[in-house]
Amino acid sequence: MSVINETPQAEVQDSGKVIGWLDKLLALEQRYGVAKILVGIIMLFFMITLTTVAFNPTIIVNAIEKVQQKAHNEGMQKRLAADPIIRSNLAELRLALGASRTFVLETHNGGTNLTNLPFLYIDMTYEDSEPGTLPLETDYKNFRLSRYPFSSELYSCHFWFGSVEQMETIDKELSYRMYTDGTKYMGLMVLYGAYNPCGVLGVIYCNENHPNAEVINIELQKHGARIATLLNNER
Repeated sequence: MSVINETPQAEVQDSGKVIGWLDKLLALEQRYGVAKILVGIIMLFFMITLTTVAFNPTIIVNAIEKVQQKAHNEGMQKRLAADPIIRSNLAELRLALGASRTFVLETHNGGTNLTNLPFLYIDMTYEDSEPGTLPLETDYKNFRLSRYPFSSELYSCHFWFGSVEQMETIDKELSYRMYTDGTKYMGLMVLYGAYNPCGVLGVIYCNENHPNAEVINIELQKHGARIATLLNNER
């Protein structure tokens, strides 16, 4: 009894198709060369992509929105994780300096003029006060920096400490606000991100008892470096 090996008809047809494709590819390679074939494939890819976008632009819009939403969600998670650390640093700073209040002012762009030049604003986003001291966080929102000459002075020197009376010679309106809030002395330091200022770290005394400016400067630098990193999502 003999056994006859037969190849299924479907396999024979598939093998024939593969050989046919190989013959066509070899013919194209001999006629145009590998480089021209690759260029043609790349051009075909771009044509398909452009055609898809032209007839269905929402694909790009949706993709951009997904990326933006993902970045927003990641930023929110980092902010929520940073909040207790920033507040802890403010509490440590206030106790280290025996201050009445410590706070963080964050810069933001509240709008632009007709030439697209941004207006700069600050918000008091974090605050730590000694018991019995009224909070000020809600009173310092959307402060336009161009309204207060002291902002230019601070930006130039990066650190400032002095009395409300000394501030009056630079900025009468701001010194009056500080006086009505019960402030007698204030220290401020600019916080920097990767490229631009991201805020200000401040310390306030509602009495005459305060360390000298050098000690305040050192403590603001130490805690300011930590807080600036958190504000800029650099953790």
